[in-house]
Amino acid sequence: VLAQVIKRLPHRSISIPNRDYWMTKERAAETVERLVDSISLMGIIAGGFVVAVDHQIMKDAIKGGGPADIGDIKTTAMWAGGLITLLVIRLFIKFRKPPALPKKTAPKQAAPKEAAPPEPEKPEAE
Repeated sequence: VLAQVIKRLPHRSISIPNRDYWMTKERAAETVERLVDSISLMGIIAGGFVVAVDHQIMKDAIKGGGPADIGDIKTTAMWAGGLITLLVIRLFIKFRKPPALPKKTAPKQAAPKEAAPPEPEKPEAE
């Protein structure tokens, strides 16, 4: 669902490093697709983690009594956290500082015009 929301957001609403570069007309479609793919993968990993935790809870409930064995949950959490971390690093690498672009320069302002020398006074006609 979140992936579909991102596709419909105005580009100025998407917060990524160097957005002015990555969201230009030439790059916007690819950028949004990359974000959608990464967020979808993160959702799949998070969903898999929830299923794994639920499985462990059900296994302990069926076994009955005694303390829960959380070793498998810790391992699953480490794998899920590691995979999501790798995806985030992948996004940081993808959206790193863009290649050097020509710097925007302010238009040169015309030098102030020097005041014209005062005209000599004309003698008044009598």
